[in-house]
Amino acid sequence: MSGAVVGVAVAVLNWRRPGLALACLEALLALPEYRAGRVRLRILLVDNHSGDDSMARFAAFIRERPQAPVELIQSPRNLGYAAGNNLAIRRVLAQGAERWPYFWVLNSDTRPLAGSLLHLVRAAEAAPEVLLWGSTLLEPWGAVQCAGGCDYYPSLSVARPRQRGLALARLEQRPRQGPPDYICGAALFMRLDRLGERALLDEGFFLFFEELALARAVGGKARQGWAPRSWVRHGEGASMPRRGAEKVSAVAEYHADYSALQYTRRFHPLLLLPAGLFRLAVKTALYLAKARWEPLRALYRAYGDFLFKGKRRLPE
Repeated sequence: MSGAVVGVAVAVLNWRRPGLALACLEALLALPEYRAGRVRLRILLVDNHSGDDSMARFAAFIRERPQAPVELIQSPRNLGYAAGNNLAIRRVLAQGAERWPYFWVLNSDTRPLAGSLLHLVRAAEAAPEVLLWGSTLLEPWGAVQCAGGCDYYPSLSVARPRQRGLALARLEQRPRQGPPDYICGAALFMRLDRLGERALLDEGFFLFFEELALARAVGGKARQGWAPRSWVRHGEGASMPRRGAEKVSAVAEYHADYSALQYTRRFHPLLLLPAGLFRLAVKTALYLAKARWEPLRALYRAYGDFLFKGKRRLPE
């Protein structure tokens, strides 16, 4: 890492979980690399039209910390994950990426640990040809959730997070794999100065699969990397509003299935029928076996909306 202080812009997207978003901001502002002046931060907090007290809580947070580098953006409506984060990316691009050559997309349910950002910057500066970087995502109890990214199997429309469930202490003992098929979007670090508008997430996807589309857009595996010592805790699924575990799971299920069909039709059209039937059959069997009725209904709603309506239902 050069002696110059590097600028990193960070997007944190909120939808009706302001407590999580504020905790993520606290974790960012507590990073020792930021507090020691080794990294310059610009945090863009985007509220995706929550319609609750999120904006008031965020405004109060900013008033109480006038020196904190936090900017508040409110979306005119719930734009989804890709378009919501793009509000922040576009703002930085419009002002020029020279001061902010790096951009970090963080889920509101992530907690970056000490050194996580510094390791990403060091990795990116050591390999300037790599445009997207992933962190080691950790479960709340410490096990590996995803070692940088995921492998994707289009014939099954199934993704496998790398090294999931492995104890963190054992991660370095494993042989290093090549780049993943895509970087996990919960902690997605980008070379904004080299990507420019290619850094924008595909707004055709409301939720899920935008990382796969981005990986294709920037050049595939050769342009992706993993910073193993960049550790970020991720409460997977916690950023969705709590209305009971089954309903939260059903919202995620619906959008995951709709986006899977959408992605397959766009990039692997010949696989749409076999991959779609496989996904439907396997998930139906799993949910019936566990008597999980809400996600099962969401699965069939997603297929019905995709096949017969040609449009998805958006969260209220």
